[in-house]
Amino acid sequence: MRELKGIIEKREWLSRVFFPAFRCAWIGGLVLSFLLIPEPFLVLSANGKKVFISLSEGEKIFYSYIHSYTLSPVEDCWIFKEGELYLLGERVFSGGAGNPSGDEGRHISREDGSIIFYDIWRELPSHIYIRVSEKYRNAISIRGEVYKLAEIFGDRARVKVSLVYLSGG
Repeated sequence: MRELKGIIEKREWLSRVFFPAFRCAWIGGLVLSFLLIPEPFLVLSANGKKVFISLSEGEKIFYSYIHSYTLSPVEDCWIFKEGELYLLGERVFSGGAGNPSGDEGRHISREDGSIIFYDIWRELPSHIYIRVSEKYRNAISIRGEVYKLAEIFGDRARVKVSLVYLSGG
C-alpha cells in the first residue's frame, strides 16, 4: 500500500510539473512550426527591384501581352497547384506558330475572333524570363490586381518570374 501511495504521489508531482511544461512546449512548437512553414510567393524581379506576390492553392495568374510578331493580344492563364505552376490555358487572337496544338488540350473559337486553348496542364519552369516592352504591354494579374511590368521595372527590362517558398514571421 505504501508503494502504491508513493507511485501516486510521484505521478501527481510529475503531472503538476511535467504536463504544464509539456503543454507550453507543445504550444510553442506549434507556433514555431507556423512561423517556419514556407509560404509560396510569385516573385517578379529585374533591375534591382523585386515584387513578392503571395499565392494560394488553386490560384490563377494571368499573363497578358501583345504578341511581337502578330501584334495581337495574348493572355496565358497559369495556375498554382500542388506546389507548382502550370499553364492552364491561353487566349489568342490569331492562329499560327507559337500557339498550343489542338492535341495538347481543348480549344474553341469565339465570335470576337479569339481562340481559347484550355485544359493544357503543362508544368512551367521554375524561372520564366520576360523581355518587357511598353509597346507590348506585358502585365501579370492576380486576384484582380494588375502588375504592369514596364511601369514597375522599366521599358526593355528582362523580368524574372520565379516561384519561391519563404518562411518566417
